[in-house]
Amino acid sequence: MLGGSEGGRPALIAEELADAGYVGLGLAYFGEHGLPAALSGIPLEYFANELRWPGERREVDPDHALAWGASRAGEAALLVAATYAARVPRSLAGAPPDAGTGA
Repeated sequence: MLGGSEGGRPALIAEELADAGYVGLGLAYFGEHGLPAALSGIPLEYFANELRWPGERREVDPDHALAWGASRAGEAALLVAATYAARVPRSLAGAPPDAGTGA
């Protein structure tokens, strides 16, 4: 689970999924200590390194893994799933209702 342009870790979604019995990894990739301050120039390899965690967990079914992102993280979720399809065979990307309409 990837946060959007607000940065940091998308904890709320990860917690809601955990409460429903799903395993989730709320991954910060900018805007947290030790990470880039801004959403710019994030190397895709960063995500590959972080994807090791789910693969080491017995409770994670790799056939049902997906990259989830909303807002600007939707783009990252699509890139992660396309680039690392063996580890993340699916993606779910959300965008604001007016995305791409010029509104």
